Amino acid sequence: MKKEKKFDAVKMKQEIQEKLNKEFAGMSESDKNKLIIRRASEDPLLSKFLPKGYPAT
Repeated sequence: MKKEKKFDAVKMKQEIQEKLNKEFAGMSESDKNKLIIRRASEDPLLSKFLPKGYPAT
């Protein structure tokens, strides 16, 4: 007998993907990439994974 999941990672991934697809609708690939890089550089955790001085200002 399977236990009911309290957390469903696949469902969460799908919900996040749908949200991003709506947000990025109509944007060029270049604009999408700029937005993603800007958000990553502003995030205290994600910014640690970007090369030093990236993106160039």
